[in-house]
Amino acid sequence: MKCKVQVKMSAWMLVLGVVISLGSAHAGELVDLTKVDRIIAKEPKYQNQPRYALLVFGPKADRRAWLVMDGEAVLYVDRNGDGWREQPDGSPLVLELASTSAQRDRQQNELWQRFMARIGLRMEFRVAQWPELVKQSMAGKLMMWGYGWQVGGPDSDTIFGMAYGPNREAINDARFDLAAFNALYEQQRVLPDGPERLNKLHEATRLLAAYMPYMMHMYRVQTDLAQPWVLGFRRHPFTTRQWCWLDIDESKRVKA
Repeated sequence: MKCKVQVKMSAWMLVLGVVISLGSAHAGELVDLTKVDRIIAKEPKYQNQPRYALLVFGPKADRRAWLVMDGEAVLYVDRNGDGWREQPDGSPLVLELASTSAQRDRQQNELWQRFMARIGLRMEFRVAQWPELVKQSMAGKLMMWGYGWQVGGPDSDTIFGMAYGPNREAINDARFDLAAFNALYEQQRVLPDGPERLNKLHEATRLLAAYMPYMMHMYRVQTDLAQPWVLGFRRHPFTTRQWCWLDIDESKRVKA
């Protein structure tokens, strides 16, 4: 139940392993396994129909681990029964999210912690000022963090470039480097707009969805308010720096 480990075994092999483990206790230990606590502290969300097994170890049956087979391919393990997932080697699995101390970030951190706790994942937070986080991200020292992007034109190249391997010390903060994705990115860059390029981008999108180096989870909506004496104001679709094209009609301003 907690650490998600990819395994290649059938359900009967799992049951056989459980039977061997439970049957390996020495006859002289006289541990009544029917009285062993079988409560699972916290369960993950399953994709298929789960099947359960409890492994009991030690002369006094004081070391236990729940195994849950989710379908035929995924094994969840909670080695110490504390309700939290562990890594395959048994060490704690802890997610660290970097953020600033701003109120909005604190609110998002609370949501992250609440949602991850529901699936048995511990969360810790690295709080620092924005310039310091940028420096640490460029050095590859952050596990997770979030920020906003605004593209400079209608083409999707910028967003896909965030996952291009050679950009890992520039805009690729996730340091994602997948040969199959890199090839698709390079191919689409030299193609004209049309079905062939679109198919390449669709294939690249599927890879990003599968490997998830980035999670797009927030889309900001901005509302503009302009006074009557402001001339030339129109929301630009790709930049927030449209102020250089504005002017003020002082005569209308005085009358107001």
